[in-house]
Amino acid sequence: MKIKKEIVITNPGQSFKLFKPSLRNNFFWHYHPEYELVFVEASNGIRHVGQHISSYMESDLDFIGKNIPHLNFDYGVKNKYKQIVVQLKEIFLSEAFSAIPEFAAIERLFERAYLGLAFSGKTKAIVAEKLNYMQTLNHFKQLLCLLEVFQILATSKEFVELNEQD
Repeated sequence: MKIKKEIVITNPGQSFKLFKPSLRNNFFWHYHPEYELVFVEASNGIRHVGQHISSYMESDLDFIGKNIPHLNFDYGVKNKYKQIVVQLKEIFLSEAFSAIPEFAAIERLFERAYLGLAFSGKTKAIVAEKLNYMQTLNHFKQLLCLLEVFQILATSKEFVELNEQD
C-alpha cells in the first residue's frame, strides 16, 4: 500500500475547505500538511489513522494533525452514509493562537492533533449538528462556527488518542 500526498486546494481568500467527499470504493491511504476534521455517519466503517486501526459503528468524529497518514473514512462502507470534512491550512490561526488568550484551549487541541483524536458522546453529537449547519452559512459565518466547534472539542473529555505518544 503506497501512501499518496493529497494536494488540498482551498478557494482564494479561504483558510479552510468544507466539503462532502465520496470515495467509498477507493482505498486512499494518504497524508497532507493540512489539519483535518472528519465526521462520518455510516452503519460501520474503518478508522485507520497513523498506526491505529479500528472500526466505528454508526458515526465517527476525528481530528487529525498535519502530515498524519490516514485512510478515507468511507472506504468499504456498503450502506448509505454521510460524510463532512474540514481541511485547514497548516498555519490556520497559528499566530492568533499564541497571541489571544481565549484561544489557549484550541491551541492545545491543535498541538495534540498529531496523535489523532476520536471524539464520542455528546461532543460528537453537538459537533455533528454544527458541521451540518455550517454548510448553510457564508464563509465568514462558517469560520465563526468552526471556532465554536474547536472550542467544544478543546474542552471535551469525551475523546481518545488514537496513536501513542513518542
